[in-house]
Amino acid sequence: MSLQSAYALLAAIQNRAASVLNDFRGPDDAVAPSPLFELLKSDAELPADIKMFDVPSLLDRLNLDGLLPSIGSKLHGLKDGLGDLDLDLDKLDLGKLKDFGKNLLDGDPITVVRKAIDDLRGNLGDQSVAETLHGIVRRQVGIGISFVTTLRNLTDANLPGRVLDGWKQYYFSTDGFLTVDGIQIVAPAHDDPLATLKSAALNAGDLKQGLKGLRGLLGQRSAEQYVRDLIRIVVEVGGDTRYRLRERLPELQRMLADPAKAAKAERWFKGASSMAEGLVTSAVEELSMGVAQFQTNPILAAAAGTYAGTAARKASQHAFLADAGVAA
Repeated sequence: MSLQSAYALLAAIQNRAASVLNDFRGPDDAVAPSPLFELLKSDAELPADIKMFDVPSLLDRLNLDGLLPSIGSKLHGLKDGLGDLDLDLDKLDLGKLKDFGKNLLDGDPITVVRKAIDDLRGNLGDQSVAETLHGIVRRQVGIGISFVTTLRNLTDANLPGRVLDGWKQYYFSTDGFLTVDGIQIVAPAHDDPLATLKSAALNAGDLKQGLKGLRGLLGQRSAEQYVRDLIRIVVEVGGDTRYRLRERLPELQRMLADPAKAAKAERWFKGASSMAEGLVTSAVEELSMGVAQFQTNPILAAAAGTYAGTAARKASQHAFLADAGVAA
């Protein structure tokens, strides 16, 4: 499989994952009365049945087995791999990205991604945003493909600027990028490890700050880690925008009134979405590692798995809030 084919397959996987953000549950399908809301108000510390979160349906929506012909048997057996697979765009679920996928197959991926961003400049609003993105994708096509996929599937004039703001927080903020459920995505540390350890020790009274320093210290400084983080921020921002998650979670917590119950709601919200992300990320990366070009370039497999897993996370968060009675 050529590198161009691998990028086209990456676009297909990401496009299928992005479609989950559009069609997983309707935007106004909040359930009332809500069994989940009643559980959140109760003294139960754990959900009675994790099936209530309907995570397996995310895998059904992604339809991984139908993404490519016979992918299911190859995924389970991996006897032949996909190294000699001749990609047929008509059999790939590229949706709005069909021309984009064809161009990836026919030309230089970096040039194709840059041209796609140029074509989308009307949606970007600010030319400086487009130029900044050119600088980023000049050396990392996977991030560029994820950005184009997100923007074409979740059209919003403010989305590119929000993504760049998220990247700025990741690189320059003390706390990094903070997700809606309170998870910190922090860039690997660039300072002296010994100084970081000393700082953590001297500030032992502020345990939280010390742990932040240690997390930055222990972060793996690798291309794969940066790609995972930047792609995750793209999809996090897109999902938050699509489903108004940053407004709806506080609304659910206000509805519960009791601070302890509100904290439990955030834990369950995080737990349900983490379960969805874990299932989908592992499934997609397992699928991807059957592709010869992905085997020799694990960053591509990381890009595919991270994008799909984070998309599943955002769809699951939306479903959780809808089941709890908070409409989008």
